[in-house]
Amino acid sequence: MRVPSAVPGLVAACLVLPICSASAGAVLTPLNPPGCKSAPGNAAATREDHSEVIYYCAGVNGWRIRKTAFGTYVHAVFTPPSANKPALTLSAPYDIGPRIEWHMSGQGTPFAAVVRLHTRLESGKTASALAVLALSSRSACVAAIVDGAAADANGQAHKAASGLANGAACPSIPTIIGPQTEVARELSDRNKVN
Repeated sequence: MRVPSAVPGLVAACLVLPICSASAGAVLTPLNPPGCKSAPGNAAATREDHSEVIYYCAGVNGWRIRKTAFGTYVHAVFTPPSANKPALTLSAPYDIGPRIEWHMSGQGTPFAAVVRLHTRLESGKTASALAVLALSSRSACVAAIVDGAAADANGQAHKAASGLANGAACPSIPTIIGPQTEVARELSDRNKVN
């Protein structure tokens, strides 16, 4: 996610503080400790462990996120403030985060979010894509995926998020913006509406 150069140390602060501002109309919240609470009984685990590790993270305006890692597979479950059940489960084969960028309306309500999804390539190297989420008070979906290696990937994700300000229907398969890479296709397929 793009961080304004006029705010040095913002990324580090956003890993510790529960909520911090990224830019006008956007707010960052963490998806990892110390900004998220570890579930009781979590064992210290590495990515290669096959122990389930759960974190509870606060979003903005009452959104709740439960991040679960099991070995190298990760889910982030988003629950809107006015719902008793989750609206969206994001999936990635390596990691999600380290933060969520919430795009806010003039009334201070989130209408979109951008989250980085990580995967491991056959070569052993990691790659990422940006998931653009469409949000309402009761629902959420993955509207678009942008390959993290694409030229101006952050700018493309921000433009897609801004385009959701007036509400948008959720596609059954997230739209891939930019190059139709293997990473973008894999992460789009993993996060389609069932």
